[in-house]
Amino acid sequence: MIYRITRKYIRQQQRHEFAFILVLSALFLSAAYQLITAKNLEGILWPVLAILLLPHPIFRACPNIRAGENCYPVIEINETAKTIKASHDAESATADISQIQNLRLQYRSGIISSIILKTHKEETLRLYGYENLEKIAETLEKLTPVENITRVKFFHH
Repeated sequence: MIYRITRKYIRQQQRHEFAFILVLSALFLSAAYQLITAKNLEGILWPVLAILLLPHPIFRACPNIRAGENCYPVIEINETAKTIKASHDAESATADISQIQNLRLQYRSGIISSIILKTHKEETLRLYGYENLEKIAETLEKLTPVENITRVKFFHH
């Protein structure tokens, strides 16, 4: 089965990045104003630093907003081969489900909110915001030994 990120999650992340860009832009404009109105050399240091440092994170966040769904990997679970594959653009990573050391299912208000997989090689795969997260959890529970499954009722990334 192939699982993609949900539209709701994409919109939520885009809102966060847009708010981040607005805050940084406001700080940039404030620094520019302070630089213009500075009366002495001492008042120039912080505005110049802000003007030099703030554009980089602003321009790094813009492509993520434009790309939307293409920023997130697609998850594919092959039950017969017992593998999970995360692919993004031309890159992909495949893990054998039998190598899962810990499968952590995190619930919020009785609904699964995220899945964290840790393998014997200390690799970690975090799944949140995907469509049919309950079905992913059900499939992984079926293929993972019971002693490697943990259910928690709090949520963290």
